[in-house]
Amino acid sequence: MKSQCAALMILCFNLVFICARQTAYADDGKRWTKSPVIYEVNVRQFTKEGSFRAAATHLERLKNLGVDILWLMPIHPIGKEKRKGTLGSPYSVKDYYQVNPEFGTMEDFKAFVKKAHGLGLSVILDWVPNHSAWDNKLIKSHPQWYTKSLTGSIIHPPDTDWTDVADFNYDDKGLWKYMIDAMRFWVETTHIDGFRCDVAWGVPASFWTEAIGQLRKIKKLYFLAEADDHSLIASGFDSYYGFRYYSITEAIAQGHKDADDLRSYLRKEMTNLTTKNLQRVLRYTSNHDLNSWEGHTIERLGKASHSFAVLSFVLPGTPLILGGQEAGLRRRLAFFEKDPMEWKDVSEQRFYQGLITLRQRFKGLHTKDKPATFQWLDSNRNKDVLAFSLTKDQVTRLGFFNLSPKATQIKLKPHSYKGTYRPVLEAHGESLKLNGDHDIINLGPWGYQVIHKGP
Repeated sequence: MKSQCAALMILCFNLVFICARQTAYADDGKRWTKSPVIYEVNVRQFTKEGSFRAAATHLERLKNLGVDILWLMPIHPIGKEKRKGTLGSPYSVKDYYQVNPEFGTMEDFKAFVKKAHGLGLSVILDWVPNHSAWDNKLIKSHPQWYTKSLTGSIIHPPDTDWTDVADFNYDDKGLWKYMIDAMRFWVETTHIDGFRCDVAWGVPASFWTEAIGQLRKIKKLYFLAEADDHSLIASGFDSYYGFRYYSITEAIAQGHKDADDLRSYLRKEMTNLTTKNLQRVLRYTSNHDLNSWEGHTIERLGKASHSFAVLSFVLPGTPLILGGQEAGLRRRLAFFEKDPMEWKDVSEQRFYQGLITLRQRFKGLHTKDKPATFQWLDSNRNKDVLAFSLTKDQVTRLGFFNLSPKATQIKLKPHSYKGTYRPVLEAHGESLKLNGDHDIINLGPWGYQVIHKGP
């Protein structure tokens, strides 16, 4: 009897411990890792239904894919006045406190977040602070919060064709309070884990400092800035867009630049940033803007698409996957219309799963705290090949990327990375022994090798 009572007490203790751990897990806002992989979800196009409930059916698959943070494009009601297309842009926000009824109800969204959290996934909302829809109630209730022309008329954001939205003016601190309160509402009411901040460069950095500071008093939150501006780190952002990095990779794929150009840019990036802050640069081969306005991944990067995808996971930085890339998305998605993705073929899922597994297996190389040491490896083909090492503790990773459409054989200049290295991506074949003296590496067109030595 005593043993049964003891067993029951242990069981109860374990249940209390598990519940307490789950409660803390749900509240501490730390579902992302120190080196997260972000996955973008366009709710409108993600499923045939275009709803929170339908998107939720993919959550277990996304968990198995291995991503950490789900970034949902704006989920608010869309303005009708001056709307573009049939359904309008998700970035034309009519009400910052409601969900788009086309996607479902507020309860449906809360259920989505709760299910994601139960699977260990974080959810961040796309927040649009720079402008609103023309029929947002703020236009009438607080016209002083908007930018006006010389004649006193509210205008759309200057130097853009965003005629479906009205530009905010952050000179009025009342707007600051409204935006922070609205963001606080979503954190406290739906328990989201942070925000991807649209046109972050168009809003004063001092606003972000105040907003992020206040919101993080609620819980730890993740903030992604749509801006290629490392100074926003000082305002509290966890990561920011690598616009210039991406533009060079696209130019290489299209034959306008080469590996030397990318190496030169990365050297400057590494000079301007601490090794810790290099992990904050968002690296990607696609996102919703690129897909809709410039073309799907193969249109833009062609046969180089896999090589640059691997590079985005191996270089210091934060990788992004556009929802649908793992299904081999081969078309531009309409921005203002319903244009659902197809999920019949998820053959690319294994490719991205392998990249994420690589990232997770050697997570220590990508943490912002005590990050790995990065060094370039020189060869006789620097114009075509990007070669580098990442080292931390007893772990060494070497990456070789042929950024040209022709097969190449490279001869490394003398280096210190002797030893036998194991391939860390399945397609790379057998182990490779390096003696440190003019080692030879063979790479196919747009080919790559990522090898590892250590525990």
